[in-house]
Amino acid sequence: GGEVTAWSVSRHTLQFQIQLGRVAEGAVRLALPAPPCEARLDGRPLAVIAEGENVYRLQFTVRHSADVFVEWPSSLEQATA
Repeated sequence: GGEVTAWSVSRHTLQFQIQLGRVAEGAVRLALPAPPCEARLDGRPLAVIAEGENVYRLQFTVRHSADVFVEWPSSLEQATA
């Protein structure tokens, strides 16, 4: 498994860091209040896969460490617009 070494949530963003010390492929499942409008891994765009109601999967490769950023609309009204 991996180690989450930092976790920061704001009103409409999540940022976290994974430290593995090795190269590995994996996924993270997140329950979010709205579909993400942006996701990045180390500053590069990251695909978001909807898995169910308010559950999203981010699949990526960690090369020793990774910084992940996810943003969703600041209000649920914007998410449905």
